[in-house]
Amino acid sequence: MALPSRKVTKETEAAAIEERGLVIRSQQGDKVAMSELFGRHYRASLRVAQRILSSTAESEDAVQAAYCSAFQHLDAFRGKSSFGTWITRIVVNR
Repeated sequence: MALPSRKVTKETEAAAIEERGLVIRSQQGDKVAMSELFGRHYRASLRVAQRILSSTAESEDAVQAAYCSAFQHLDAFRGKSSFGTWITRIVVNR
């Protein structure tokens, strides 16, 4: 079964461009951009962790550890995938 394709609109394209800008600013040390970037993905990250782990506390701990790791290695993000995909993979691995 094929996955449905995502329709690219001006809004989704603009959001992707804005997110890339946040990534670049975050990699340059902009704490406000970093907070915005991570904040955009926190709820989704927590949902992923909760599907894997048995408790809310464990999920919150795993997401926090994943975000700390991502923060330390943000310079390794090359943009070959979306930031959301990258951070989700870190959460799953955690």
